[in-house]
Amino acid sequence: MNSGSTTPWGFLPDSTGGGVFIPCNGGTTFVAGDGDNYFEDVNIFAQVTYISTVGINELSTNGFNVSQNQPNPFNQATQINYNLTKSSDVVFSVYDLTGRKIITNTYNEVAPGQHMISLNANQFTAGVYFYSFNVNGKVVTKKMVITQ
Repeated sequence: MNSGSTTPWGFLPDSTGGGVFIPCNGGTTFVAGDGDNYFEDVNIFAQVTYISTVGINELSTNGFNVSQNQPNPFNQATQINYNLTKSSDVVFSVYDLTGRKIITNTYNEVAPGQHMISLNANQFTAGVYFYSFNVNGKVVTKKMVITQ
């Protein structure tokens, strides 16, 4: 893929809570499978612009970064660390696999530096969730798995 190119992608989930992104060759739907199972007419949900390859620890989004929750997967509690380079408003949200917002917490004027959010799994059923940080209009989203 060339830097700056735009490719439509679809996501095929698997039984482990993960999945694979598949290029859709410019169409709006695609058919894909592994020989035994397949999906037809799966709608594309993202248009991805490839910029460059970076390591997961190198990612920073305009003044903040978010670590993967630890432990992951988890069954009781997990911690999510994030770092701000300047005082910012922070909105933390958790979504289920269907995109339904489960919780949202807003923190006003959070000081620069390292911060941690502790999340208790008692309020969730087992499954795959996404947590999102919105800091001054910039968003970072990561996946977490809750087990029983």
